[in-house]
Amino acid sequence: MHHFDLDKFMTDVRKHAKVITSVALLVGSIVFIPPRNRRPDPRLATDDNYSHGFVIVPIALCFAWHRRNRLREAGSKPNNSGLLIVAGSLVILMLGVLGMIYFLHGFRSSEY
Repeated sequence: MHHFDLDKFMTDVRKHAKVITSVALLVGSIVFIPPRNRRPDPRLATDDNYSHGFVIVPIALCFAWHRRNRLREAGSKPNNSGLLIVAGSLVILMLGVLGMIYFLHGFRSSEY
């Protein structure tokens, strides 16, 4: 009979934490972000109020690159309280989507 060793499992998870996190973020972004939101907003190229959006990501990557040594030295100090923020954000997202559905449904049903 095979015995499950929780300590060994947690050691393996900690050893591969970066890979597990990267895969989880990639899969989550593919599954949870609708395809229409994966494309750049067309207003970036046509509206002067949004044109700065093209430079946000390159500048953020530049900052991260220049500070990579400090980021590496800082290490990671995981804290499970961040899960509360993520869970709260998901609840707000679900409420917003449901509100939009019921709001739009009300307009559609009033036309008939």
